[in-house]
Amino acid sequence: MRPVLLAGGPQDLPDDVRHRQVPAAENKISVEFRGGREHFCYTGESRTDSGDVIAVYEWSYRTEIAE
Repeated sequence: MRPVLLAGGPQDLPDDVRHRQVPAAENKISVEFRGGREHFCYTGESRTDSGDVIAVYEWSYRTEIAE
């Protein structure tokens, strides 16, 4: 597992969703939010926060969840 930051996408996406742990091999992440799924892709970028290296995933698109 590695810490990641989900950058971009909806401005009201909660911090506990933006900052999470994911398996190191994951290059794409999707999260449910407001009746849809927000999709993020690993950019190869990382940031350092309090000595921890955090992988940055950029928002790429949204899909709606069918009812």
